Amino acid sequence: MQCQDNTKTIYAGFGARLSAYLIDSLLVGIALLVVRIPMFVAYLFGSSNFITKPVLFEFNIFDIVIYLLSILYYTLMTYYTGSTLGKKFLSLKVVSANGEKLTFINVLYRETIGKYLSGVVICIGYFMIAIDEQKRGLHDILCDTRVIYNFKVPVKLVDKAPGKKYAWTWSVKEEFLKEFLEMHLKPSAEILEEQKKAGYKNHSIFNNGNQFFYVFECDNIDYANNYLSSSQICREWCESISPMVESSFDLKTATAV
Repeated sequence: MQCQDNTKTIYAGFGARLSAYLIDSLLVGIALLVVRIPMFVAYLFGSSNFITKPVLFEFNIFDIVIYLLSILYYTLMTYYTGSTLGKKFLSLKVVSANGEKLTFINVLYRETIGKYLSGVVICIGYFMIAIDEQKRGLHDILCDTRVIYNFKVPVKLVDKAPGKKYAWTWSVKEEFLKEFLEMHLKPSAEILEEQKKAGYKNHSIFNNGNQFFYVFECDNIDYANNYLSSSQICREWCESISPMVESSFDLKTATAV
């Protein structure tokens, strides 16, 4: 399965995300027993006035502590690893739309105000996941995040294996990663036309961090390389991005996709 942008990103749907939430709710509920049990004991011994007395609207100290601990779990897990334990179990991950690292403020906003707004009016913000093209809830839209399947890249590359499937690989310098993702990840129409003339077929582009892969099929790789090396359009493109890459482009033979 591929997305419309021809990458290997697969967005997580409503069912998978609901399952991850239920797992997290169970784990958080069990973990919070260390708070609930002492407060229950305090209630039995009549020292619960301070705990049960409303201090913020109708919420008491107990409600606030439980809420803050829950938010702490979701926020820290998402910020540091991209996944809660429930999401890890189902191989899901929260990512930013532009591929950059999630910021703490954005994650905190997503897990508090964003999810609160998603739950307003019969949880319609959550049901949007089922109908949105990129499986976004309202909190994802507000924070420009996506939830994807965090699978290993399903491509095995070897240097000299026989076959007609190839891959150009390169690494982008960290300081240019954002610019490259915004401007150069998708080949232009002119580049695609030149590659078609060279004999490239069924191409796809994906990345793992700052390492990029351009996988394609070609019946005559020598002819294709000679044609592209003489193409003024391709040479200009390579020259424009050469300061952004850490080393030269490397052509490999892909044995499986």
